[in-house]
Amino acid sequence: MHLVRHYFLSDQWHRDLRRVVRGVDLFEEFGDGISSPDFSRNGIYSTDLFANAAMETIGSHNSSKPFFLFLSFQAVHPPLQNGGTAQFGASNKPLRGEKDTLWEGGTKTTTIVHAPKFIKMNGVRPQLFHVVDWHATLLAIGGMQLHSYGDGINQWDYIVTGSPRVRRFQFIYNIDDHGSAIRDGDYKLIYGNTDRRLRGEHGKIRLYRVTGT
Repeated sequence: MHLVRHYFLSDQWHRDLRRVVRGVDLFEEFGDGISSPDFSRNGIYSTDLFANAAMETIGSHNSSKPFFLFLSFQAVHPPLQNGGTAQFGASNKPLRGEKDTLWEGGTKTTTIVHAPKFIKMNGVRPQLFHVVDWHATLLAIGGMQLHSYGDGINQWDYIVTGSPRVRRFQFIYNIDDHGSAIRDGDYKLIYGNTDRRLRGEHGKIRLYRVTGT
């Protein structure tokens, strides 16, 4: 695959909601590791900038040659992104917690897969699926024969048919001295702080039975 264009912020990725933070320059890469600041893009809303660049890349690409394009917009972040925070109007009910917590409301999310050639419409796959499983799954889709690949599980058969050949029973949410969480079957164990912004529950252990998943 030839990298046509790649925009990225060279420094800070996070926009602080409580104070003014310094700005960063936009860099543009034209392959071969050559990049430089692109000041001509100043004043353009980044969501529009990235969307237009993606559409240009798709429109100019040879449609007979498949390619992979990954695009992450900066617009969707604390208020809406995975387990949005309640203080900004988000609700994760009936799940408990929010982004940056170890509760299900801050760790569980949904995924939509659209592949009508392989998958029937309106299907639901409720079994456990860890983000690391995508690596093994995508490699398997590409034709690699994997008996074991790190922590990831190839779940392509499950996505297509709804009948898992190999099921995931264990789940690691976080490993940290202040707050960790693991799951085995229907049981989830949380150690220490459930919220990384708090430091008052060090050493506390909780064990829950997680249902409906």
